Formats: sequence, C-alpha cells, structure tokens
Amino acid sequence: MGNAVREYSLEQKVHLSDSVVIGRVVSVKKEPEGGAPSEYAHVQVDKVLKGPSLETIDVMTKGSISEMDLECCEVGKVYIFFLMKTKKNNTFMSVNGRYGVSLIPIR
Repeated sequence: MGNAVREYSLEQKVHLSDSVVIGRVVSVKKEPEGGAPSEYAHVQVDKVLKGPSLETIDVMTKGSISEMDLECCEVGKVYIFFLMKTKKNNTFMSVNGRYGVSLIPIR
C-alpha cells in the first residue's frame, strides 16, 4: 500500500498549523526547484483564522513527496487551508497532506 497519510483531528490540524486561512485560488504555477518539479496554487486570502495577517500566499500542491500532494486547487474555488510555513517567503505547505486543504462549496 505504500506510505499513506492519516487524517489528523481538527484540533491537531489547528495546533500544527502556522496559519489557517480561507482563500480563493487565483492561479496555479509549476516551478522546477533543484531538479524536482513543484506545483503551487496562488491564493487570495479572504480570512485569516490563525497566524499573521496575509493578503496572498503560495501553497505547494505537488512536491517531492507524492503522499503529501494535495487534491486541489481549482482556480476560482474557495478552500480552507491548514498550513505550515516553508523556507521561501510567503510559501506554505499543508500540515496534513491532502487532508489539510478542504473545498468550501460556495453557491
């Protein structure tokens, strides 16, 4: 079965997060980083629930660890993100792989 990522409780996700935000994906970009391709969603932050005030962020959606890849981020859709900061400025990754980002259905 390989390396599976188990879903954390909501309390664990919040505790592990540097930032929890609600935001809309405005674009998706691919970026080769040291030979390993990565993908990022550029997110317009609508609401910060935890962490510093942010207007826009980049969220890694695909990286070198496939089990941590996200099953999101469609341009124009709104998501809640449970995130930890990376070494790159204003760049984050999910605290719980695909379970750290959830679609918020907007009618």
